[in-house]
Amino acid sequence: MDRLHFENFHLFITTKTDKSATIERHGSSICYHYGSKERVVLVSIGTSLISQAQSKYNLESEVGNRPFEEIQEETQLIWNKLLNRVNIVDPGEITSDVSKNLMIFYTGLYRALMFPRRLDEKDLKTGQIVHFSPYDSGGKVYPGSLVTDNGFWDTFRTVYPLLGLAYRSELGFIIEGWLNAYKEGGWLPSWASPGYRNCMVGTYADVVVADAIIKDIKGFDLEVARSALKKDAFNEPPGYAGSAIGKEGLREYSQNGFMAASGNTESVSRSLDFGFADFATARAYDYLETNQEYLLQNRNHLDELREDSKKLDSRWNRAVESCFSQTHGLMAPKSRERSVVPSFDPVEWGNGFVEGNSWHHSFPPYALKKLIELYGSEKKLLAKLHELMSVTSDFRVGSYHQEIHEMTEMRTLAMGQYGHNNQPSHHILYLFALLGEKEYTEQYVREVINRGYGVDFYAGDEDNGEQGAWFVLSALGLFSTTPGTPDYVLNTPLFKHVVIDRSNNYNLVTQNYAKLNNDPVGNDFHIIAMNADSLNIHTTK
Repeated sequence: MDRLHFENFHLFITTKTDKSATIERHGSSICYHYGSKERVVLVSIGTSLISQAQSKYNLESEVGNRPFEEIQEETQLIWNKLLNRVNIVDPGEITSDVSKNLMIFYTGLYRALMFPRRLDEKDLKTGQIVHFSPYDSGGKVYPGSLVTDNGFWDTFRTVYPLLGLAYRSELGFIIEGWLNAYKEGGWLPSWASPGYRNCMVGTYADVVVADAIIKDIKGFDLEVARSALKKDAFNEPPGYAGSAIGKEGLREYSQNGFMAASGNTESVSRSLDFGFADFATARAYDYLETNQEYLLQNRNHLDELREDSKKLDSRWNRAVESCFSQTHGLMAPKSRERSVVPSFDPVEWGNGFVEGNSWHHSFPPYALKKLIELYGSEKKLLAKLHELMSVTSDFRVGSYHQEIHEMTEMRTLAMGQYGHNNQPSHHILYLFALLGEKEYTEQYVREVINRGYGVDFYAGDEDNGEQGAWFVLSALGLFSTTPGTPDYVLNTPLFKHVVIDRSNNYNLVTQNYAKLNNDPVGNDFHIIAMNADSLNIHTTK
């Protein structure tokens, strides 16, 4: 058994029904048995991870004896308030395509808001927020928030930047929950379901926490956040943990500058993913160095912050440079002596890369300046990106040994080696804009919107709302290529006029590709597309 995956919890359930029924027990299942004349029955269910009494309290306090229609109306009101934070006040002329995009947009927003799920409950005695902790082997109950069911490898790219844009108070509550996991289990989770789970690579919870620090999200303790980031950055996790916590292979990564290919089918992905966390943590530390509110209580950490930031910047730069092959112009698996493995093929999946190939993982957004240096110029880097979009969509199964659905989906979309079906490629189209060719960003993003999304399908993995969040951000014309910075790249909005409720929000740092107005009276943020339609999608020439 995974020594960090504690099977120490129970789900306590209380139910009641509005019609006369007998109870039948079938093993661990309990069934209501109604008379043959009953056609419509109402069953109410209360659950708790804390106790049977708590589940009864939850049922009575949240549902009580209210009719189903009242609960339904309340739920709809809550969702409508959340979805109206991003209000498309004027979608433009209503056509079949506009109607379709409205449906896809709000479906995507809804899906992006479904995770992470809350595990906390209102204590039956005190009324305070408490939670059972799956991160504590003793199964204790702690005060405060806790959340779960989140794959950071996916969601850090789009879901959390979207939350930081329009759902700041909710994001603060979520970050507090992740930091409570750190306090109770000793580490931030790499994947939570409901506690630590050995799944995927990287420590992208670091990027999520760092991004929240930089964007001045409120509701969590900055010093606890700094401590959690430092733990992941510099402490080797126990050998039995796998990738459930910390950086598996940290010693090799730190000493050698990257993860060698020998015996490691995730070597390049692991190296570059660790680099992303290093970059984001360094930026968070830079921010804390200048945050007077934080320094009032923690000035003793100032020199440590500066020193750690320099170490982390050096580390990610070395990782990117070490993984880059000048011969291929791509990231490649290498031996400890930094020689590219002889069998390397850019379209081969696995063998150094997680759920993708070299094309998908060769353009880490946090290292854009470093990539320009490695390629020799912006022009040469752009040429490689154009090559990515124009080569065939072929693949070799590599260390996966069979065709997995991500391979099939990439080939089906047929946009070269761009893999919109999976998360590692989701920033790539925006690199054209950052390198001065925004017309290609707008062209390719619009193509993905038109071909990769429908009212009943996405072009690939919808992991915890990540694909839906990509559509929402791209439709808004605001995309965060590099979480861990305050920057959003702007491209042509899909709708004529959108208003985002950005109460108490920070100032966006953007490249001004679209007209943006702040409401002079309230806290609304307006996105207005000037003269844009299905044919004229370029905001500038």
